[in-house]
Amino acid sequence: MANVFCQSDSGVPIFNLFLGSKGGADWRPSDRQKVFVETSKFFENFTISEADGCYQGLLVPTLVIRIGTDDRESVMRLVNLLGQFTKQKEIGVEVFGRYTAAEISQD
Repeated sequence: MANVFCQSDSGVPIFNLFLGSKGGADWRPSDRQKVFVETSKFFENFTISEADGCYQGLLVPTLVIRIGTDDRESVMRLVNLLGQFTKQKEIGVEVFGRYTAAEISQD
């Protein structure tokens, strides 16, 4: 059974979303709950962790949302929705060990 973890073609990608708080303030419980609710509309299984992020040299309370999925389109729809909610210009996204800043559309 342990061999399955050594096969590069097994499992699904893990997407890590790095979501900074609104205006760099501490996460309010109601905002954190909204992130959970909105994420659960897209995915049944995920993990949300709190972290200290750094954006343009400033400390930003950050939520890291980890999602195991092959559904990249749903991940990017969620990224845009959460970015609009938190009024972010971009959200960090990591997959396959590579990072990018996903720009948020404001429509």
